Amino acid sequence: MRLVSFLLFLALFGCTNSDDDDDDAPYDYWCDDFSSNWVEVAASENDACGITPQGTVQCIRYQPSEIAATGNFISITAGRWHFCGLSTDGAISCWTEGGQEEVDVPSGYFSSVSAGFYHTCAINIDGLVQCWGSNSHGQTNSTLTPSVLVSSGLNHSCAVTADGEIVCWGCVEEPPTELQSLGHCDPHPLTMSALSSGNFYNCGISDTNIHCWGCADNQTVSNCNVAFSAPSGGFVSVDAGHYGQACGVDTDENLECWGDVPVRCGAPDRLFSSVSVGGNVTCGITTEGTTICWGNLFYNEPDYSMDAN
Repeated sequence: MRLVSFLLFLALFGCTNSDDDDDDAPYDYWCDDFSSNWVEVAASENDACGITPQGTVQCIRYQPSEIAATGNFISITAGRWHFCGLSTDGAISCWTEGGQEEVDVPSGYFSSVSAGFYHTCAINIDGLVQCWGSNSHGQTNSTLTPSVLVSSGLNHSCAVTADGEIVCWGCVEEPPTELQSLGHCDPHPLTMSALSSGNFYNCGISDTNIHCWGCADNQTVSNCNVAFSAPSGGFVSVDAGHYGQACGVDTDENLECWGDVPVRCGAPDRLFSSVSVGGNVTCGITTEGTTICWGNLFYNEPDYSMDAN
């Protein structure tokens, strides 16, 4: 296996750390616009990886490191500390932010994959959901119903069945606690054409309208907002981040973000074709074909690198 690593220097624009005089500031704020023609992007807790038009994987990360992903990929997804890619032959490869390969990925052929906080779920070519990774709350005890969409959160997963129903699993704790009452493991009555799960909530699209249920990360049972302040209007995609911030691309290719996590650098004023919300990082691909990442980066100013197989 030969992995090629190269350092990509990016120019900062627009947003800088306004707390430069505060030596105790916990993180730097940043916005980046870099010359990438990625066709798909996935944001994790701190990093981002994307797929080039040639099907290879490239990443920006804090520290240069090789990634354990080879082959040609058609989709990519990110959990908190790991990424998974679906190759053109239907196989799945997963690797961590540090570049280490995850060895517990199931063999076989799949049509889609979704990385959660500490677990991952995928739909195999028979339409059945397979999950692996942490099963602390039953989040990998997947539905046996044939499904067309699957999304993984923190302690739960949800799927859209072949009949259009929403089913969710996980949230298992003994004795029962407030976790079960947050609502993110409850099914939704509407048929969804898109589905994305955050830590304690889900968002989906039904007839171009966004519907979210559950709780933002900093909410409690007593003030849980089931509607989760989802914007009105027509949308073509939605992505739920880890900590209660979600973004969507509307039918006019505008990007809207909402939720309870403040981001010093808000969504750039561009037209977008897709968006991926992670933990401290959000990335989008513009209609011009460039990739933009924005958000809060912990530690000091990050090293920007790309690692391509």
